[in-house]
Amino acid sequence: MKKKILIIHPEGNINNNPNLSGIVEILCEQGYRVEIVSLRLPDVHQQSPCPGALLRLIDVPNFQNALLFSFVAPIHLFNSPDLLGDYLRQGFHGFDLVIGVDRGIIDASLISRTLHIPHGLISYEIFSEEEAGQEFKALEIEACRGLAFAVCQDRARASLLGRENKISMDCMLDIPVAGRGSILPSQKTFSLHDQFKLNHDTKIAAYIGSVTFPWSMISGLLDTLPDWPPDWVLLLHHRYGRDHIEELFRKFPLMKSSGKVYISPFQQLDLNDLRKILHEADLGLAFYFPMENNIFAGNNLRYIGMASGKIATYLQHGLPIMVNNIDPWNSIIKTFDIGCVIHNASEIPRWLQIFSEDRRKKCASNIPEFFTSHLDLNSTVLPLLERIRNLLGVPTV
Repeated sequence: MKKKILIIHPEGNINNNPNLSGIVEILCEQGYRVEIVSLRLPDVHQQSPCPGALLRLIDVPNFQNALLFSFVAPIHLFNSPDLLGDYLRQGFHGFDLVIGVDRGIIDASLISRTLHIPHGLISYEIFSEEEAGQEFKALEIEACRGLAFAVCQDRARASLLGRENKISMDCMLDIPVAGRGSILPSQKTFSLHDQFKLNHDTKIAAYIGSVTFPWSMISGLLDTLPDWPPDWVLLLHHRYGRDHIEELFRKFPLMKSSGKVYISPFQQLDLNDLRKILHEADLGLAFYFPMENNIFAGNNLRYIGMASGKIATYLQHGLPIMVNNIDPWNSIIKTFDIGCVIHNASEIPRWLQIFSEDRRKKCASNIPEFFTSHLDLNSTVLPLLERIRNLLGVPTV
């Protein structure tokens, strides 16, 4: 009988997460039955990421509360341990392993202790006690007791997670946030150029993902537009569709008058369709500016490391990158010659000026080898597969 793995993923955006969806795909290919339990998001595309995986969506009256605390059982049952236990046994019987994603570890731990099965953690966001408070962190720390494993992205980030959640480094598995395999461009179609009526010599700097938040340095980026070289334009693609970028037009009237900013014509793109943007672009922008006293954008971004899905996605598609001065990318980019590093937004126009076509091609040629050796989930997932096989007594395939 196939072993069953339950994944508690409160955020519910697995279809926008190439790393998590890739892990689920690989587990299914390895013969496991996987079920993902998430909060329902009415405005976000949600479906099973692959055959063999089931997505169970839960409606809640208070999304923000459920995102950060507990959502797999009605709140009133938490006042009655016996009824809560019966509810969890009935709803989640038959699973052999439960994995919590970020704050989903709270529910994963509850299910683990009720069903007497091992539990693991996949951490994408790290919440620091100094920013979130002791009471907030106490639930995570308690839930992480007895973990079978904890997935983080690199040693520095794992060390931070270990300190904050009281997890032994022996539990840690380093898996950078990245998808499966290179998706390299063939010949440009210039479809975006033609749609926007741009000369084919025009170069496109793409900024994808959560581009509206202050930590993305969007304000500083837009302020530099008047100084951009005439043959460069900026393309913005929000992970949840162009409607989310409308607020930028209100905040930055310059966007409309500059003639330099173009909004992605696509709403929410499937992960496999990101090539429609990234294969037409010449440079991928990824900036992370930590915000003080912010549980999501404070230390979590200060130590972003290999947890940037934006950077990994650019590189997976063979696109050279421009990042601000963040570890370890400031040294990686120089060592492997895959892009450029800025120290502040004012440097962007100068770098665009010197980023010639020959320079772009040289960086692009170095990317596949780097992605394969350092980021490709097909390789980095192997220690996790081995840990799960040992936990569940599954022979090597």
